[in-house]
Amino acid sequence: MFLNIERPSAVKVKYLDENLEEQEEDMIGIVSRCFQHELDHMNGIVFTEKVSKFKLDFALKKRDKEIKKVQEKWNSLKN
Repeated sequence: MFLNIERPSAVKVKYLDENLEEQEEDMIGIVSRCFQHELDHMNGIVFTEKVSKFKLDFALKKRDKEIKKVQEKWNSLKN
């Protein structure tokens, strides 16, 4: 399931490296998006919490419809 999540295209982050030394880094583009996505996971947040109920319900209905189509096709091939 794909949902468009709005995130900043660039972030400045501070973190501790493997030597426990503080680092600061500017991240842009896909690196920024991936970092934010993984940081959400570390904070117990999943992407479905970042969209409106309307968008989530719409995406779930679309997903369920696609699953049903695949199941029907699979069943017709088995018979």
